[in-house]
Amino acid sequence: METGSETILYAEDSKFFRQKTSEVLSSFGYNVIVAKDGKEAIDIYDDQNTECDLILSDIIMPHVDGIGLAQHNYRNKLLPFVVYTSVNETKTALKFLKYGVHDYLEKPSESERLISVINNAINRWSVHKGMEKGNGSFAGNLHAISFPTRKTDLAHANAWVMSKIHKCFDAHGCDKFMSFFDELLCNAYEHGNLKVTEEQKSNLILEDTFEDEMNRREKECKAKITVELSFLSNNIAVKISDEGVGFDYEKYLYMTEDDLIERLCLPNGRGLLMAKNYFDVLRFTENGSSVFFSKRIQ
Repeated sequence: METGSETILYAEDSKFFRQKTSEVLSSFGYNVIVAKDGKEAIDIYDDQNTECDLILSDIIMPHVDGIGLAQHNYRNKLLPFVVYTSVNETKTALKFLKYGVHDYLEKPSESERLISVINNAINRWSVHKGMEKGNGSFAGNLHAISFPTRKTDLAHANAWVMSKIHKCFDAHGCDKFMSFFDELLCNAYEHGNLKVTEEQKSNLILEDTFEDEMNRREKECKAKITVELSFLSNNIAVKISDEGVGFDYEKYLYMTEDDLIERLCLPNGRGLLMAKNYFDVLRFTENGSSVFFSKRIQ
């Protein structure tokens, strides 16, 4: 199982778990910064001389708990966040969704399962993290691009959108907009044009073969993705279209609390609902192969 050399901020009040889990993370090549509670984690998080790529956190901790740490992250950098806890309380777990947290893992877990969840969270963030400001300007109010179904081109599309919206929000507002935009763009890439089902993605992630399979499918895919962007009054409106056959989007947009509880231990399947909760308007058309969403400029 391959990993990078990313830095993980690990918040855990149990000395035993801090030591054991840190050893596992280090053995897979990660740099680990430990914090004995949420308050210490926030102090490390806010230190301008410290850069972290992901937060791994328990829930129940003194001073500031895991939810408080997730809330702080949501209001600032919105780093990938993995909940790692022995607390089997589903209503508490659901609260994390409000703060952009996808991943919830019950401890203790097998090392491979823990690393696969962390890898997935970091890979999901990598396109967004690699964005660069686009060059040039486009005349008019409506902008559109069409590009091949390649991960490298997703980064170019992100840069293009960022170049359009970066004056509409502050830096954190831009990051938040782009994070949820990424969810919808990746949906078009993975499930639309590359035709990966939810079950297939879950299995690939847990087997740590997801990236390899995406690369294989990319080579065989001729379909394109189109992004249309417009500024309407005080709103940014976006439409993403793929060339797939669509999917049952209502299953993901209108999940009940019981549905969410059943899905907490899955490595994927919550991103669309979280994007829906962020954008002011979000609706799918054409059986799910096209999605329109908008956000008011504050």
